[in-house]
Amino acid sequence: MDNIERRNAGIAYISDDAVFEEQKVCRRILQRLNAAPADDFELHRSIVRELLGNAENACINPPFYCDYGTRIKAGKNLFINYNCTIIDTGEVTIGDNCLFAPNVSLYTAGHPLHPVSRNSLYEFGKPIVIGDNVWLGGGTTVLPGVTIGSNCVIGAGSVVTHDIPDWSLAAGNPCRVLRRITEADKPYFCKGETFDPEAWADVLAYETGLSESAQAVPKGPVRIAVVGYSGSGKSTLARALAQKYGMPLLHIDRVFWQPGWQARPPEECEAILREFLDTHNGWVIDGNYRKPCYLYARRMAEADRILFLDFNRAACFTRAVRRWGKYHGRERASMGPGCPEKMDLEFARWILHDGRTLRQRAGYGALLAKYADKATVIRSQRELDAYFADEGLEGSEEDV
Repeated sequence: MDNIERRNAGIAYISDDAVFEEQKVCRRILQRLNAAPADDFELHRSIVRELLGNAENACINPPFYCDYGTRIKAGKNLFINYNCTIIDTGEVTIGDNCLFAPNVSLYTAGHPLHPVSRNSLYEFGKPIVIGDNVWLGGGTTVLPGVTIGSNCVIGAGSVVTHDIPDWSLAAGNPCRVLRRITEADKPYFCKGETFDPEAWADVLAYETGLSESAQAVPKGPVRIAVVGYSGSGKSTLARALAQKYGMPLLHIDRVFWQPGWQARPPEECEAILREFLDTHNGWVIDGNYRKPCYLYARRMAEADRILFLDFNRAACFTRAVRRWGKYHGRERASMGPGCPEKMDLEFARWILHDGRTLRQRAGYGALLAKYADKATVIRSQRELDAYFADEGLEGSEEDV
């Protein structure tokens, strides 16, 4: 594996000549951008299109600095103000309608803590994800591996070291959530000052236009993550959703288990998941698997919808026994070849106890709090049947 491949895989790599050649291309583009006449906005936009590729209506006030440009994936209507720096060693994903104030810095790159390891020239890059409609205040610094949810405002001078949930006002060093942004904030343009009647009418007209546009434009690819307790019916729900939306389906159990119920090495699982996510704009994925190698944080951040099946342990165990009776000695599609249905003491203990520890429950609670705007909790077979009916899905009892 060469160092470009290592860098792109998110593992330790060295900036060798091949890496520097990629950076040279970017620096030549940046030199033209940063030396362009200050009032030639059209020239700025054309150079930015060259730098960022398919970013639609992106505007950057020079000076601006980055390492590659090609590793910045920007949505529509990005505005970056003066003197911003994006170290895009890891991929930087930016949603639609984002505003970066002056002196914002996004750092995906890092170095080992120990001086021997650090001086070996190995470094790393971890992705940064910025959601839609995010405003980063002046002097904000975002560190490697951070996800900032949609509709957030980050206060000036903040150092963002951990993920920030959707609809948050957050600030500080380290950055922390101060409160949620709600509909009550809409009439205000600055702290306690409300819009005047003329401006407020414009705001409402803009909002109406957004609603009409959303109805007129066909929706893009759907990304749905199905999580929850073992035996609750995740795989059946995921399959029905994939069939309805015509989206690629991935059961993570198929990734994890190899024939004979042998676990696949974590690095291989990560490579399979990364390739799936990188090559599909829309998808349905079922499974928990929260360790970093299973890209749990990325899956949850990129999902448009998160469906959490919160069945009680008795219901899950009963369903799992019924499923075992139906498929005993045979393979289910969600488990893959060489893994016939089984019900042993270890699996029973997982359903009834080990999969429901305080830590497991706290993890689900944190997920639901972070993504409250896109998470749906289904607590019983009756609620699951109702969800199938509301969504027009088929097969709610296929895997029982």
